[in-house]
Amino acid sequence: MNRNDQPTPRSFLSIAGDVLILIAVLLLIYFAYLTTRPVLVAIVLAAALASLATRFFAWMVRRLHGRRRLAALLSVLLLFVGVLAPFGFLGTVYGTRLLDRLPEESFRRWFKIGITVLALGLMWEGLESWLF
Repeated sequence: MNRNDQPTPRSFLSIAGDVLILIAVLLLIYFAYLTTRPVLVAIVLAAALASLATRFFAWMVRRLHGRRRLAALLSVLLLFVGVLAPFGFLGTVYGTRLLDRLPEESFRRWFKIGITVLALGLMWEGLESWLF
């Protein structure tokens, strides 16, 4: 191998610039994570629902002869009415039945415990984002 075939060494400033760019990108990714952390679960669940509904949407587009906007509207309406609304209804029915069977004193105690746990969790998240 000739001496001319070897790459020229990079200067210190070039390497330092690349390292600073890498650090800046990593910081941006971290701040993006901190920004989306409160809604990250909702984003992941929405992405999962969207990926599950892709085949249904493609089928709707074929049935509607390529009318994508109409297929999108009908897909959203049918998924809401067919999936989300029944779960909301069932949650309401069974939640109401549970509350009817639960004594008032027990409900008040568990409600206070639940609210306290939620408040402590919010306080911890606030302290964690402030300290770390």
